[in-house]
Amino acid sequence: MKRYQVLLFCICLTVIGEVVSKCGKARLDPPSTWDIISETATLLRYRCTYGRAIRFLDEVKPTLRIVPCDDSVRSQAEEGFRRLGKDKKLSFCDALSFVVVTTLLDGMPCLSFDRDFKRLGLTVLS
Repeated sequence: MKRYQVLLFCICLTVIGEVVSKCGKARLDPPSTWDIISETATLLRYRCTYGRAIRFLDEVKPTLRIVPCDDSVRSQAEEGFRRLGKDKKLSFCDALSFVVVTTLLDGMPCLSFDRDFKRLGLTVLS
């Protein structure tokens, strides 16, 4: 990843973190999964800094409503990943998020910094 791409990535995650934090302060209760939290903290650590990853965990994570994912949700995600992942460059985490949004969250709009959710037909807030 080129330096400007890393910077853009960090900026995008920071902006999303600020939006989610404001949602939490407004008691809007934004949903997420442990998979998203894990992926975000890891990407912030590897592509930005350890401090940004910890800041995300300290400031953003507490504002989120963690949506539990049982084995049936994970099985559906695996099925979707196997079916769509080859052609759409779909991550397993995105496949899981798609199942969560469509089956547990009634298709609610999503926050995303890439085009993956939009390509899957989800409503994305931008």
